[in-house]
Amino acid sequence: MANSTESGPRGRESSAPRAAKRGLEAALDVLREVAGGLPARSVFVTGSAATGEWAGLRLEDGWHFLSDVDVGVVWEPRSLDAENRVREKVVAALRKRSEERDWAHPPTMNIGFFTVSELSAQAPKPGTLEMINRATVVVGDRSIREHFPPLTVDDLTWEEAVRLLGNRVLELLKYTPSDPIRPADYYRLGKMFCDLATALLIPEGGYVAGYTQRAARLPAMLNERPLSPKLRRLRGRLIESVEFWTRFRTAPDMELLEDRYGQDPLGEHAPALINGIWCEARSLMEACLEALLPHRLMDEKGRPSPECLSRTSGWGSFRQRIREWRWLARYGDQSAWEIWRRGFRVAFRLSPVEITYLIGFILYVRSVDGPPPCYLDEDLVKSLSRWYPLPNGDWSSGEEVREGLIRLWHFWLPRI
Repeated sequence: MANSTESGPRGRESSAPRAAKRGLEAALDVLREVAGGLPARSVFVTGSAATGEWAGLRLEDGWHFLSDVDVGVVWEPRSLDAENRVREKVVAALRKRSEERDWAHPPTMNIGFFTVSELSAQAPKPGTLEMINRATVVVGDRSIREHFPPLTVDDLTWEEAVRLLGNRVLELLKYTPSDPIRPADYYRLGKMFCDLATALLIPEGGYVAGYTQRAARLPAMLNERPLSPKLRRLRGRLIESVEFWTRFRTAPDMELLEDRYGQDPLGEHAPALINGIWCEARSLMEACLEALLPHRLMDEKGRPSPECLSRTSGWGSFRQRIREWRWLARYGDQSAWEIWRRGFRVAFRLSPVEITYLIGFILYVRSVDGPPPCYLDEDLVKSLSRWYPLPNGDWSSGEEVREGLIRLWHFWLPRI
């Protein structure tokens, strides 16, 4: 069944990769049409659209494109208004194209804008390495690749592994499962499982572009390195889960889920199935955090906790931490003085970005056994409120913690 090109009982094509790739090409045609009228030096794609792991799935209501298309546009000078107009044009063009085709969930494009100097100064991150090694120019000057920074896997640090997991956790905390459950709900969980391997490989110098390649490298790394207690206990389960979700991530198929879990993933028991997979991902993520985070950020049970935030910690340089506090001082309508006053007691040890991720980890491992809404006891809510880097009202629930954290995360994402 998994390799059939016929429509299955749910009205979907089982062997979606080639058909999904045609959807990607149609989306890139939209990008080329819009980019043709831009004063851009170069437009390139990176991420899964460049590594060959871009994923889509056909259901009864049409195509659901699950992977984002990561796009870089090189032009100068930078203009925020002009960039926003470009994003709006792309969204409108994709929406129009989806009406012409059987696209139930059109592709999402994440468009980043760079000057040449900004492009060459990109920080050492997994996404930067994928750009360097796999980016494909679709419009304009192909020699722009010569301006990519000369980074290698050795430039990645354990902090990037932690930030990667932080982004995955906050993505799960942001999106409550749809009603009814849709393929995208499983896809987001699948990304978490896949990037557990990514995060563990980064500090060992084992990072490589492509989820499939990273999943293949994980077993040898786990067998050759000393492991933390939780990771040692869950090693076999982690390897099997990463292997399975990498297959699902690169070629989504509802029958894969049904074979693994014995339930129709889009049927009446789907919410319970999502809860179970959420808890499975959480236990493995907690084991990875125990291996990645400094012990001073963990309690006696090997969990990140509010009490640990009071210990001397932090990653990166003092200069970077102060720069991030300066960014935060320009956050919305918040008083810069209040932000500096609130951050003064921790600014020498923790940046607001670190606090954002650490609170996300705490919320994820300590909250309800399943997706949001998040239920936390009153003492834990107060502890997290004390460390939240922005002035806020008196939080009364875990849901308020989650909502405030997601707003702050959205502020950081374009800046880090």
